[in-house]
Amino acid sequence: MTNGMAFIQSSPVVSHGFLTDMACQVDSRFVLKIADFGFPSLRRDSDLDLVYNEQEDRDFHSLLWRAPEHLRRRMPPSGTPKGDAYSYAIVMQQIITLSEPFQSGSGPQNVESNSTRWKDIVIEVKRHATPPMRPPIPARACPPLMHELIEQCWDEDPGLRPNFVRIRAVIRKVIGKSGDNIVDHLVHRMNVHTSTLEHQVREQFAHFSEERQRTGELLKTILPRSVADAILQGRMVYPRKSLTA
Repeated sequence: MTNGMAFIQSSPVVSHGFLTDMACQVDSRFVLKIADFGFPSLRRDSDLDLVYNEQEDRDFHSLLWRAPEHLRRRMPPSGTPKGDAYSYAIVMQQIITLSEPFQSGSGPQNVESNSTRWKDIVIEVKRHATPPMRPPIPARACPPLMHELIEQCWDEDPGLRPNFVRIRAVIRKVIGKSGDNIVDHLVHRMNVHTSTLEHQVREQFAHFSEERQRTGELLKTILPRSVADAILQGRMVYPRKSLTA
């Protein structure tokens, strides 16, 4: 991704403008390809407009990667190199934390319940708060040099954000310090992700078992014990004719 963005910045295209995780596509050889750039004339005007607090029908999720200056003013159709640096930092946060933007974990997400949260985040980023609204990244989640680079990339002042030549140089230093074997790194990340999923499955199973026990106790209070046991064991319960009225 870093090499691709450095190439775009040094080409006549100059900037991507709409860099998100969806624009980063990995092929069968684990080579990342950057998509969804160029052809600025095909962009919808509504995608470039500044953000208003009272808007309800806008796709705020896609704005989580947009630089604050482009939320306050209409964004150029091709974006800006400094805006790309901000978007790059948000994608890096996703890679490091294995989560959605502005989240610190990879738990299940409800799109409908998150839509309001996405809007609140975008409005807060636009608001120019002190300190500015940024995603959480645990200090131990990445090397200090990487953490410092990300903070520079999403700096509130666009002029203080590094270009991708500088970003690439820092990334190479980080890779050199952490090891050059990308396969080992990938396997490690997959193992961490697997452990996280296994932990979530155990939690959900424990919750299910607890609810199942509560249901069983409730059935035994409102039905004869033999009927309740049969239902809990999945056996058919046949009706019986009563001789008393």
